[in-house]
Amino acid sequence: MSTILSQIETGRKIGPPRGVIFGHPKSGKTTLLASIPGIVVVPLEDGQGTLDYPRTPQPETYDAFMLTLKELAITKHGYKAVGIDGLNGVEELIWRWICTDNDWVAFHAYGRGPRQAAVLWQDVCKALNAIRARGIAIWCAAHSKDENAEDVTVGTYRRVSPALDKHALGVVAKWSDLIGCIEIERMAKEVGGKEPATKTRTSRTTGVRRLIVEDDGAHMAGNRYGLGSPIELPEENPYGPLRAALRASIAVKPAPVSEPEETNADEQASATEEVAPQEAA
Repeated sequence: MSTILSQIETGRKIGPPRGVIFGHPKSGKTTLLASIPGIVVVPLEDGQGTLDYPRTPQPETYDAFMLTLKELAITKHGYKAVGIDGLNGVEELIWRWICTDNDWVAFHAYGRGPRQAAVLWQDVCKALNAIRARGIAIWCAAHSKDENAEDVTVGTYRRVSPALDKHALGVVAKWSDLIGCIEIERMAKEVGGKEPATKTRTSRTTGVRRLIVEDDGAHMAGNRYGLGSPIELPEENPYGPLRAALRASIAVKPAPVSEPEETNADEQASATEEVAPQEAA
């Protein structure tokens, strides 16, 4: 008897979310993390500002960072979420760790350093998964960058993506359940004199922040929950609407009740004759 077939599982298997939130500087990434109930943040940069939230000491080395994650995974505590602020700081620690035994010239030669760093990124994701195995959500912040994206169908176009090396981004994107970009609403504005030649086109923000969680071409985003975009992020509780959307997508919907089909006696007899030999076999 096959041991593999006897272990087949059915039904949905949903764990705490693994999210990556990226955006331009001062777009509200840390504010979003700080609004998550029961979170403790591992700071990798000085982005706290006036916010008040639980946080660990800032790791200064890759080994110290991994030790922090290990302690959060094995030590008993009451936190319901862990925030990494941010992934760009993790990348810097990884690169510095690799260059302890190598110089920066060797690191960048033939792209060997970033490829080696991808292996350490896998270790980071495993450490985060160990925390998640305790029923703790993982939320990471990252800066953004504008880049050219190549598509065999539409050609080259511009998009916003997390500002990580492509090898690291590949590991993080595969690991995460949600990648969202915070977009600040902007309106076009012309400044200068009355004459067209003296006017300059610029923009101003309206203060409205939205989270893009679907790949719309302009943003590298996506999720495994079927969430739609955009999700508006209010100033007071930016995580609230995202939390509501996640809960709605995870909620189990009752299966529709269908009326039993009527069959006559001849159809029932025919069905019995067809099934009986298979059951006997």
